[in-house]
Amino acid sequence: MLTGEDGMVEFFDTLEQTDWNQSMQRTLIHWLGIQDTYHVLDAGCGAGRFAAHLAQRSEWVTALDVSEKMVDRTRRSATDFGLQNMSFAVGNLCSLPFPAASFDLVTCLDVLFMCEEPQKGLQELIRVLKPSGQLVVLNPSALMNPWSAQKLVDERKWKDFQRDSFLAWSTAAAKRRLYDVHDWAEMAHACGGELTDSLTLLEGLVAVYKFVRRDMRAEVPGDVVEQNLSTTEDFVEI
Repeated sequence: MLTGEDGMVEFFDTLEQTDWNQSMQRTLIHWLGIQDTYHVLDAGCGAGRFAAHLAQRSEWVTALDVSEKMVDRTRRSATDFGLQNMSFAVGNLCSLPFPAASFDLVTCLDVLFMCEEPQKGLQELIRVLKPSGQLVVLNPSALMNPWSAQKLVDERKWKDFQRDSFLAWSTAAAKRRLYDVHDWAEMAHACGGELTDSLTLLEGLVAVYKFVRRDMRAEVPGDVVEQNLSTTEDFVEI
């Protein structure tokens, strides 16, 4: 059995291949509306399978992770998919090694909630957006906890690693503060951004938020955040 960082890489690579995780990724790919001219940053790329899906639909993808071994696995995933429009970087989410206004799309899946200072990470992600760019963040929602996760696992009859990996995610989430839509809207505003849309997955246990730079939008009343929320309970197969 692999332990240490090698074990974590193997864990995340297997995690990204679970049915529930791949279904979330397919939903996001559909929701993002990626254009083939986009330059994309996947911040916190893990084992790189989502970055590879992004690269199949965009002009260029930069995959970044704090772990050099995760980046190496992402590079291998790109090779496995036969992709030549990807670059790779080791770096910290809260101090991104890119100039401002570099990317048309920034994605950050299941990472920002783990940061000690999520607002600082959010500020960096917004900083590297082009003026017309969008940022999409996926995290466990404020409803995620071991009890709600267990209920969903039982309802969907997930077994083995499908079950264990989701319950492990809920346990990790329970150790962190989980923010709701108003918290993210306030943080985004403080960072020069605006929350423009959202959806929920897995019966509300997973939340996805879309942000833009505020200088591209007129100031809007706070209740517009509520109006922009959409809920998706079932995965979109594409």
